Amino acid sequence: MRILFKAYYKTIGGELVTPSKYREKNPGDQKEHPAICVSCNGSVFAYGVNSKTVTECFKHYKTPDKSALRCPLHSSSNRYNFLSTAPLDKDAGQLLREKLFTKESLLHSYQLFHKIKSESGESFTDEDFIKIIESTDAIEIYNYKSLELWGLIILLLLQTNFKLADGTEYYYKLKRNQKRQNVDDSWWSGAILKPSILKTAEEINEDQIKSIPFSEAWLLDQIASSVIKERDAEKIFAHFNVKN
Repeated sequence: MRILFKAYYKTIGGELVTPSKYREKNPGDQKEHPAICVSCNGSVFAYGVNSKTVTECFKHYKTPDKSALRCPLHSSSNRYNFLSTAPLDKDAGQLLREKLFTKESLLHSYQLFHKIKSESGESFTDEDFIKIIESTDAIEIYNYKSLELWGLIILLLLQTNFKLADGTEYYYKLKRNQKRQNVDDSWWSGAILKPSILKTAEEINEDQIKSIPFSEAWLLDQIASSVIKERDAEKIFAHFNVKN
Protein backbone atom coordinates (compact mmCIF):
# COMPACT_ATOMS: atom_id res chain seq x y z
CA MET A 1 0.00 0.00 0.00
CA ARG A 2 1.34 3.42 -0.88
CA ILE A 3 -1.67 5.72 -0.76
CA LEU A 4 -0.47 9.30 -1.07
CA PHE A 5 -2.45 11.28 1.49
CA LYS A 6 -0.53 14.56 1.21
CA ALA A 7 1.13 16.63 -1.49
CA TYR A 8 2.93 19.95 -1.74
CA TYR A 9 0.70 22.86 -2.71
CA LYS A 10 2.00 25.09 -5.54
CA THR A 11 5.71 24.85 -4.73
CA ILE A 12 8.20 22.07 -3.98
CA GLY A 13 8.79 21.94 -0.25
CA GLY A 14 5.81 24.20 0.37
CA GLU A 15 2.61 23.65 2.33
CA LEU A 16 1.53 20.01 2.66
CA VAL A 17 -2.18 19.54 1.94
CA THR A 18 -4.68 16.69 1.85
CA PRO A 19 -6.75 16.10 -1.32
CA SER A 20 -9.75 17.81 0.29
CA LYS A 21 -7.68 20.80 1.32
CA TYR A 22 -6.17 21.02 -2.16
CA ARG A 23 -9.61 21.09 -3.80
CA GLU A 24 -10.71 23.73 -1.30
CA LYS A 25 -7.72 25.89 -2.22
CA ASN A 26 -7.96 25.15 -5.94
CA PRO A 27 -11.62 24.39 -6.81
CA GLY A 28 -11.16 24.99 -10.53
CA ASP A 29 -8.09 22.75 -10.88
CA GLN A 30 -6.07 25.74 -12.05
CA LYS A 31 -2.70 24.72 -13.48
CA GLU A 32 -0.94 27.62 -11.80
CA HIS A 33 -1.76 25.99 -8.42
CA PRO A 34 -0.43 22.44 -8.90
CA ALA A 35 -0.31 19.56 -6.46
CA ILE A 36 3.23 18.18 -6.31
CA CYS A 37 4.42 14.73 -5.23
CA VAL A 38 6.44 14.95 -2.03
CA SER A 39 8.79 12.25 -3.30
CA CYS A 40 9.61 12.91 -6.98
CA ASN A 41 8.33 16.52 -7.30
CA GLY A 42 6.17 15.43 -10.24
CA SER A 43 2.60 16.61 -10.78
CA VAL A 44 -0.21 14.69 -9.06
CA PHE A 45 -3.97 15.13 -8.92
CA ALA A 46 -6.59 14.81 -6.18
CA TYR A 47 -8.70 11.65 -6.43
CA GLY A 48 -11.75 10.43 -4.53
CA VAL A 49 -12.60 13.71 -2.80
CA ASN A 50 -16.15 13.48 -1.37
CA SER A 51 -16.44 9.86 -2.55
CA LYS A 52 -18.30 7.39 -0.34
CA THR A 53 -16.62 4.35 -1.87
CA VAL A 54 -12.89 5.18 -2.19
CA THR A 55 -10.29 6.76 0.06
CA GLU A 56 -9.28 10.20 -1.10
CA CYS A 57 -5.66 10.47 -2.17
CA PHE A 58 -3.28 11.97 -4.70
CA LYS A 59 -2.29 10.08 -7.84
CA HIS A 60 0.36 10.55 -10.49
CA TYR A 61 -0.82 11.22 -14.01
CA LYS A 62 -0.95 8.23 -16.38
CA THR A 63 1.55 9.85 -18.72
CA PRO A 64 4.62 9.79 -16.47
CA ASP A 65 7.33 12.40 -16.53
CA LYS A 66 11.02 11.55 -16.40
CA SER A 67 10.99 11.33 -12.61
CA ALA A 68 8.34 8.56 -12.49
CA LEU A 69 10.86 5.71 -12.64
CA ARG A 70 12.75 7.10 -9.67
CA CYS A 71 9.65 7.78 -7.56
CA PRO A 72 9.01 5.24 -4.78
CA LEU A 73 5.37 6.35 -4.66
CA HIS A 74 4.58 5.94 -8.35
CA SER A 75 2.20 3.08 -9.25
CA SER A 76 5.00 1.42 -11.24
CA SER A 77 7.18 1.00 -8.16
CA ASN A 78 7.23 -2.41 -6.46
CA ARG A 79 9.14 -1.53 -3.33
CA TYR A 80 6.02 -1.27 -1.14
CA ASN A 81 4.08 -4.22 -2.64
CA PHE A 82 4.84 -6.45 0.35
CA LEU A 83 2.81 -4.10 2.54
CA SER A 84 -0.37 -4.39 0.46
CA THR A 85 -1.75 -7.18 2.68
CA ALA A 86 -0.34 -5.99 6.00
CA PRO A 87 -3.09 -5.12 8.54
CA LEU A 88 -3.55 -1.53 9.69
CA ASP A 89 -4.01 0.04 13.11
CA LYS A 90 -4.35 3.79 12.71
CA ASP A 91 -4.73 4.57 16.42
CA ALA A 92 -1.47 2.81 17.23
CA GLY A 93 0.03 4.38 14.12
CA GLN A 94 -0.52 7.90 15.40
CA LEU A 95 1.25 7.00 18.64
CA LEU A 96 4.14 5.55 16.62
CA ARG A 97 4.28 8.72 14.54
CA GLU A 98 4.71 10.73 17.73
CA LYS A 99 7.62 8.49 18.72
CA LEU A 100 9.29 9.08 15.34
CA PHE A 101 9.10 12.86 15.66
CA THR A 102 11.42 13.04 18.65
CA LYS A 103 15.08 14.07 18.64
CA GLU A 104 16.28 10.57 19.50
CA SER A 105 14.28 8.78 16.79
CA LEU A 106 15.02 11.32 14.06
CA LEU A 107 18.70 11.20 14.98
CA HIS A 108 18.75 7.39 14.77
CA SER A 109 17.03 7.55 11.38
CA TYR A 110 19.49 10.19 10.17
CA GLN A 111 22.42 8.11 11.39
CA LEU A 112 21.17 5.08 9.47
CA PHE A 113 20.88 6.95 6.17
CA HIS A 114 24.24 8.65 6.57
CA LYS A 115 25.96 5.32 7.21
CA ILE A 116 24.47 3.52 4.21
CA LYS A 117 24.93 6.46 1.85
CA SER A 118 28.52 7.07 2.91
CA GLU A 119 29.39 3.38 2.50
CA SER A 120 28.44 3.66 -1.17
CA GLY A 121 30.34 6.93 -1.57
CA GLU A 122 27.23 9.09 -1.88
CA SER A 123 26.56 12.47 -0.33
CA PHE A 124 23.51 12.94 1.84
CA THR A 125 22.14 16.28 2.98
CA ASP A 126 19.73 17.47 5.62
CA GLU A 127 17.31 18.37 2.82
CA ASP A 128 17.49 14.83 1.45
CA PHE A 129 16.55 13.44 4.85
CA ILE A 130 13.75 15.93 5.40
CA LYS A 131 12.19 14.93 2.07
CA ILE A 132 12.35 11.24 3.05
CA ILE A 133 10.56 11.90 6.32
CA GLU A 134 7.90 14.07 4.65
CA SER A 135 7.39 11.46 1.92
CA THR A 136 6.85 8.57 4.31
CA ASP A 137 4.64 10.74 6.50
CA ALA A 138 2.54 11.53 3.43
CA ILE A 139 1.77 7.82 2.93
CA GLU A 140 1.28 7.26 6.69
CA ILE A 141 3.70 4.34 6.74
CA TYR A 142 3.52 4.15 10.53
CA ASN A 143 -0.06 2.77 10.44
CA TYR A 144 0.80 -0.91 9.96
CA LYS A 145 -0.42 -3.07 12.83
CA SER A 146 2.11 -4.04 15.51
CA LEU A 147 4.87 -2.07 13.76
CA GLU A 148 7.50 -0.96 16.24
CA LEU A 149 9.77 2.06 16.11
CA TRP A 150 12.83 0.09 14.96
CA GLY A 151 10.78 -1.37 12.09
CA LEU A 152 9.47 2.03 11.08
CA ILE A 153 13.00 3.43 10.90
CA ILE A 154 14.12 0.56 8.66
CA LEU A 155 11.08 1.04 6.39
CA LEU A 156 12.25 4.61 5.74
CA LEU A 157 14.99 3.08 3.56
CA LEU A 158 12.36 2.15 0.96
CA GLN A 159 11.83 5.83 0.27
CA THR A 160 15.07 6.66 -1.49
CA ASN A 161 17.48 5.42 -4.16
CA PHE A 162 21.14 4.48 -3.87
CA LYS A 163 24.09 4.12 -6.25
CA LEU A 164 26.59 1.42 -7.07
CA ALA A 165 30.24 2.30 -7.61
CA ASP A 166 29.63 2.59 -11.37
CA GLY A 167 26.76 5.04 -10.84
CA THR A 168 23.94 2.52 -11.44
CA GLU A 169 20.96 3.40 -9.28
CA TYR A 170 19.26 0.82 -7.11
CA TYR A 171 16.60 0.72 -4.43
CA TYR A 172 15.41 -1.60 -1.68
CA LYS A 173 12.11 -3.45 -1.85
CA LEU A 174 10.52 -5.29 1.03
CA LYS A 175 9.99 -9.02 0.48
CA ARG A 176 9.71 -12.23 2.48
CA ASN A 177 12.88 -14.30 2.46
CA GLN A 178 11.57 -17.07 4.70
CA LYS A 179 8.10 -18.51 5.28
CA ARG A 180 6.24 -17.49 8.40
CA GLN A 181 6.51 -20.25 10.96
CA ASN A 182 2.87 -19.93 12.04
CA VAL A 183 -0.14 -17.65 11.57
CA ASP A 184 0.53 -15.89 14.86
CA ASP A 185 3.86 -14.51 13.64
CA SER A 186 4.06 -10.79 12.91
CA TRP A 187 3.31 -9.84 9.30
CA TRP A 188 6.98 -8.93 8.79
CA SER A 189 8.29 -12.31 9.97
CA GLY A 190 11.05 -13.46 7.62
CA ALA A 191 11.13 -10.13 5.75
CA ILE A 192 14.21 -8.51 4.22
CA LEU A 193 14.99 -5.40 2.21
CA LYS A 194 16.26 -6.68 -1.14
CA PRO A 195 18.40 -4.39 -3.36
CA SER A 196 17.18 -4.12 -6.96
CA ILE A 197 18.33 -2.21 -10.04
CA LEU A 198 16.17 0.89 -10.52
CA LYS A 199 16.01 0.78 -14.31
CA THR A 200 15.15 -2.92 -14.67
CA ALA A 201 13.85 -3.95 -11.21
CA GLU A 202 16.29 -6.88 -11.38
CA GLU A 203 17.40 -8.09 -7.95
CA ILE A 204 21.09 -7.64 -7.14
CA ASN A 205 23.19 -10.64 -6.14
CA GLU A 206 24.08 -11.00 -2.48
CA ASP A 207 27.80 -11.09 -3.28
CA GLN A 208 27.51 -7.56 -4.67
CA ILE A 209 25.17 -5.94 -2.15
CA LYS A 210 23.78 -7.69 0.90
CA SER A 211 20.07 -7.65 1.67
CA ILE A 212 19.06 -5.83 4.83
CA PRO A 213 17.43 -7.98 7.54
CA PHE A 214 14.22 -6.55 8.97
CA SER A 215 15.43 -6.78 12.56
CA GLU A 216 16.00 -4.52 15.54
CA ALA A 217 19.45 -6.03 16.14
CA TRP A 218 20.61 -4.97 12.67
CA LEU A 219 19.39 -1.40 13.18
CA LEU A 220 21.05 -1.06 16.58
CA ASP A 221 24.32 -2.26 15.10
CA GLN A 222 24.18 0.41 12.37
CA ILE A 223 23.41 3.20 14.82
CA ALA A 224 26.13 2.14 17.25
CA SER A 225 28.82 2.62 14.60
CA SER A 226 27.56 6.00 13.35
CA VAL A 227 29.69 9.14 13.62
CA ILE A 228 26.66 11.48 13.37
CA LYS A 229 25.82 13.24 16.65
CA GLU A 230 22.82 15.23 17.86
CA ARG A 231 24.51 18.54 17.04
CA ASP A 232 24.70 17.45 13.37
CA ALA A 233 20.91 17.21 13.14
CA GLU A 234 19.87 20.59 14.54
CA LYS A 235 18.53 21.77 11.17
CA ILE A 236 16.30 18.69 10.98
CA PHE A 237 14.98 19.16 14.50
CA ALA A 238 14.18 22.79 13.72
CA HIS A 239 12.41 21.91 10.46
CA PHE A 240 10.05 19.52 12.24
CA ASN A 241 9.83 21.75 15.30
CA VAL A 242 11.08 18.96 17.57
CA LYS A 243 11.82 20.06 21.13
CA ASN A 244 12.80 16.79 22.82
